[in-house]
Amino acid sequence: MQIACPACHTRYAVPETAIGAHGRTVRCAKCRHSWYQPGTEDVAEDAVTAESVSASDAASAMEPMRETAQASREPVTEGAQAGWRDPPPAPRGWADMGDTQTVEPETTTETARTGWAASPGDQLVEPEADHAEPDVPEPEVEEEPAPRASNPAFTAAAAEPVDAEFEDLDEGDRPRSRWKRLLLICALLVVLAAALVYGAVRYFGAPAWLPVGQATFAPASESLVLDFPADEQDRRELPNGRQLFAASGTITNTGSRTEHVPPVLVVLRDSQERIVYSWEMEPSRSELGPGESVKVSQMVTDVPRSARIVDIGWKPG
Repeated sequence: MQIACPACHTRYAVPETAIGAHGRTVRCAKCRHSWYQPGTEDVAEDAVTAESVSASDAASAMEPMRETAQASREPVTEGAQAGWRDPPPAPRGWADMGDTQTVEPETTTETARTGWAASPGDQLVEPEADHAEPDVPEPEVEEEPAPRASNPAFTAAAAEPVDAEFEDLDEGDRPRSRWKRLLLICALLVVLAAALVYGAVRYFGAPAWLPVGQATFAPASESLVLDFPADEQDRRELPNGRQLFAASGTITNTGSRTEHVPPVLVVLRDSQERIVYSWEMEPSRSELGPGESVKVSQMVTDVPRSARIVDIGWKPG
């Protein structure tokens, strides 16, 4: 069956089982207008009622016409039916005529029609009015219009009940999907940037300004041993008020093979263990054989007065 939206006039083709026998409330998928759609039984009852009303109207309209036709068929007097006047008296002098001839009246159309035989002295008088039976118009019978073929353009969309979920995309959901797409693109960009930063740090090392925890010293070697006694570390104040710090110690190769000697890093920290100063010491020898050792010492000035702790180890990298 086909239904149409009263608001936007959009038409839909729906199965009769979706509406039901007693009708139900439906909603337009285009303009969201809701209305009550009568069922198949209601439509059939309305059609029967309309046919009975039209038949009774036609019967009532036919009654006056039938009375008129019946009145026209009732018998009338012979003179009134033919429409003739009484024949005038015969003229004088006809009886004195010697030879009398019988004149057969000519059969005219009027005589044939009325069935009257006029005498020779009769005068043919045309009827004043024609009493022919009036033409009774027959009632027109309305033909039921043929069912219209459903247009494929209208059958593409189907109306759904109010309590059913619409499958089409509502206009309000389009901005939401656009925001989801933007968030997905931003997440992909963040992941790509993080991967690039991680690769750069792994390859080049972390920069000094990067706020991440970095190893202060390189891992200790199993063969090379640092020996920097605390009593040999000297810190003093010069006459000009500048701070001086002198670090000294030895590096010994306790292994069975020759080892490369890396630079030594000296780190000064304050009372909260924050780095306030650092410098490198290059050993006089770059390699040490098994059992060999080398003396390392260096003095620096302009040491911060807040320096309280000294750490010595291998330079990282």
